[in-house]
Amino acid sequence: MRILIVEDEVRIRTGIAKLISTHTVHTVVGEGKNGQEGLEMILRFHPDLVISDIRMPIMDGLTMVKEAREKGADCHFVILSGYSEFEYAQKAIRYGVEDYLLKPLAPEDVSSLLNKIEKEVEQEEKESAQTTEGLLRDIFQGRKENISEKYGRLKVSGAFQSGQVIFLASGYVGDVDSKYCTNLEKILEKMQSDYPGWKILSVYLENTREMIALFQGDISFEEMEKKLKRRVYLNLSRDDMPVWTFGKADSIEEIRDCA
Repeated sequence: MRILIVEDEVRIRTGIAKLISTHTVHTVVGEGKNGQEGLEMILRFHPDLVISDIRMPIMDGLTMVKEAREKGADCHFVILSGYSEFEYAQKAIRYGVEDYLLKPLAPEDVSSLLNKIEKEVEQEEKESAQTTEGLLRDIFQGRKENISEKYGRLKVSGAFQSGQVIFLASGYVGDVDSKYCTNLEKILEKMQSDYPGWKILSVYLENTREMIALFQGDISFEEMEKKLKRRVYLNLSRDDMPVWTFGKADSIEEIRDCA
């Protein structure tokens, strides 16, 4: 499970990270010192779980959770609380916070809570794997399941039309500003609106922090590449913008090799 820690006190933040690495098999993907940093990391790293303090400078924990939810983050949230904040912590449940940990933290309490959330994440992944996005993620990330079986289920889903070229655009977004990914999603939505006859899908790969967009429509590869470059480069011009690569697959079975 991929975990993000958001806590303004360095000693507590590093202590939690060490506790997780020492007593569990989970991975800490990032550490933020306030809610604003935490929000940016949530949108960039897509963690499974966020462990956050309530009271922090610049942006508090509950505001971070609220804004993350509004921006579409579907990770789990656990807040850190002292006994004096216990009642306040209980109210946080209304904001989509799943649970809380009382300070000072006991290793057994942390392990128990992480195990509970891990089971929930595993169940969510099983359900997600039944969706088109889940199938695409499994295909591109090369999980242990039979890839040919995934291709077969993708065909049956009707996500793409057989016998028609599929265009792909892939870019590493792990180091870019979170606003880039938000704007990119809006651009893909705009393209779907502009070209209602096209099939447009996108998937984020957590293991490589890569975004892959897939398109299928009545257009040549050259024209499609030109349209995509104009949208992702000119409309989103940034010094640290990711490098995009473009390709095409003549069949569903070729999309993994073309990404």
